[in-house]
Amino acid sequence: MPASEQEESQIAYKCLHDPEMMPYFFVNSDDYWTLKMKVIKAFRGDFVENDVASIDVAIEALRLAEYATSVISKQL
Repeated sequence: MPASEQEESQIAYKCLHDPEMMPYFFVNSDDYWTLKMKVIKAFRGDFVENDVASIDVAIEALRLAEYATSVISKQL
């Protein structure tokens, strides 16, 4: 949701000028850009932010997701 009336009017303006873009992208685009830059810095090895997963954390997250999928599938 837009944080202010000014942000809401800016989003409405952007939607009028780019009707194929989903409105939520305009609301979250600054956050996406910030995250993208953090991930790029981590890939380059410049700096790893606390809120960007390392490759080891990402692998463990995938393992957990695969395990959870198998457990849930058995219950269905």
